[in-house]
Order: sequence, then C-alpha cells, then structure tokens
Amino acid sequence: LTKCRIFKPSHNQIDLIRGAVDLDFLIKKENVDCIIHLANPRIYTDNEAMGTSLVMLKNVIDICCDNDIKLVYPSGWEIYSGYRSNFLLASEHLPPQPKGVYGETKTLCEKIIEYAKIYDNLDYLILRFSPIYGGGDKPKFIYNFIDKAVKNEVITSHQYLNGYPTLDLLYVEDAISAFTLAIEKNITGSINIGSGVGHSTHDVAEMIVSQLKSESRIQHKQINDYAPNIVMDISKAKTALGWEPHTSLTTGIGTILQNIKKR
Repeated sequence: LTKCRIFKPSHNQIDLIRGAVDLDFLIKKENVDCIIHLANPRIYTDNEAMGTSLVMLKNVIDICCDNDIKLVYPSGWEIYSGYRSNFLLASEHLPPQPKGVYGETKTLCEKIIEYAKIYDNLDYLILRFSPIYGGGDKPKFIYNFIDKAVKNEVITSHQYLNGYPTLDLLYVEDAISAFTLAIEKNITGSINIGSGVGHSTHDVAEMIVSQLKSESRIQHKQINDYAPNIVMDISKAKTALGWEPHTSLTTGIGTILQNIKKR
C-alpha cells in the first residue's frame, strides 16, 4: 500500500467549534490532500453533541471544498439502528432509520456531506462501520464479560423482545485497512464496512468463557424493547474498495485476551 504522511492535530492546535482557520493553515502548510474526520464531542449522545458534531463537520467540509481535498468520513451502523428485525443485512441501498441522538447525528452528517457534493463538488467517501473492537475498551460489554469470566462470576447478557441482540463486530486492524484503501481509491459515495457476520452477545460470552476456560455461567436480563440486529452487507466494499476483513471474532477475542495477559 502507498505510504502516507499522517498529521494528527490536537484539540489545542485546532478547535473546530470556533472555526476552521487553524485547520486551513495546517492544510496549506503541510500540503494535505485528504482529511479523515475522526473528531467527535467527548459526550456524543445528547442534543448538544448533535449541534457540536454538525458544526465541526461543516467547518471541515468548507476547508475541503476551499482547498479541493478529499474527505473520508466514518459513519456507522447506527444510521440503521431504528429497524426491528431478527437479522437484517444492511446494504447501501437500505434507507437510514436511526434511533437515538447518535444515529440521528450520523444520518444528518451524511446528508450535509451529500449536499456539499451536489453544490460544492466535495470529493468524499463515507465509510459506515459496524461496531469496532480490539482498540481501547469498547464495546464495553466485551470487557465486562472478560472481567466476569476471569473472576468466574455470572455473566449477564441481554434478551430483547426479538431475541438475543446480534452484532457485526469488526476487528480494529480490519477497520484501519478500510481507511487506508479509502485514502488511495478514487471513489465517491457510501460504503458499508463490517465483518459481514452476525454474532449474538450470548455467542460472545460463550467464546470468552471457552477461551478462558472459565466457570462462569451466562444469564440474561429481559429488555422490553427491540434490538436492530444489523449485519453489514460488504459486497460493495469488496468490489469497489477491494477490501475485506481478515480477522474472525474468535481470533479477535483471542488477541484481546492475550494482550490483557501481557499487561
């Protein structure tokens, strides 16, 4: 893959809420030709965060358009979080149906980007990621399960009105490879990125118990709501981006457990 120079400005260097002058200066100084917009409010699940996210993105879009550079925007499966199903394979043709502030924010951000393409010829690529694991401590439930399994304590998962919640969990290294290809490829539009495989939280708990040879038992808390159970259709990612995931959930969980042992 092509080698890139990467700049990761801190919040002290660039405040996207106040404006984009500092970002514009950096773009020109370092001859940047692509922005991956990863900046988010620290708290991103309330109404204030929605407004903040939109302001930050709009400032980035303006700079991209003014300097004729590409924007890579990480959206997420949350734009489909309002669906109710036992198993829903989400392609790029599935209309957004968000539930909650975060999903609504991502959907609005996508729309602003699409309008910028129409009116200002923005060069962009939206990558809609399924939940990413293996970097940091998210999703929280995985690390909660591991903590309980290490202690041989009861692991509590959830059961919704439409069964155990199913997630398409994507290993962090596979997500990074998608970003790399997004920078290199001359593609505009939206692409769904995930493992393409759904696992219930019960499955994840069983994997952890098995790999740790734990004596933990698994119980389920009933939730009076519906889980979206979204799995990404990654057909377009394979054909248009030339990308596919390489890390199975079993392998990814195993790597996490090995890293925890080393620490």
